[in-house]
Order: sequence, then structure tokens, then C-alpha cells
Amino acid sequence: TNSDNCVHTFKDHEEYEECVISIAKVDDSHFISGSADRTAKLWNFQSKDCIRTFSGHTYWVNAVMYMSTENTVLTGSSDSSIKVWSLN
Repeated sequence: TNSDNCVHTFKDHEEYEECVISIAKVDDSHFISGSADRTAKLWNFQSKDCIRTFSGHTYWVNAVMYMSTENTVLTGSSDSSIKVWSLN
């Protein structure tokens, strides 16, 4: 990978050896990331800001998914739980 082609780096997760584990698209302006810091984050692609943090897992968040029909985010964790978060 040529680092000269990187147009932006999103940083807000705590630094762990294997930090960001999963990413999912919400819409053309937003995406979600799941991390070893036990959080998921909702990002605004245009402003480059983290606009919401989902906390509650006790171990890595290794799966994230957006469900448009319910306007919810699902997070799966190595703590053996799946959490459902409302974006309303």
C-alpha cells in the first residue's frame, strides 16, 4: 500500500496493538468502526469527526452492522454478546 495515496486517517479509538477490527457503512456520509478498545464509533465522513461512541462491551468489538430498516447499529463482541443500539 502506498501511504502517499491516503487522503485522511480517522483517529479516536484508544491505541491497542490490534485496534480497529471492523468497519461498516451506514450511508454515504457515515460509517461505524468496532475496536479492541471495547467501543464502536459512528463517524461523519465529510466532517471527519466521531459523532457518537457506543460503550458497554467488556471485550473487543469485532463485528459492527447497520440495520437501516430499524435505524440501529448491532455490535458483536468477544465478550459473547451482541448489543443493539438505536440511532434515533
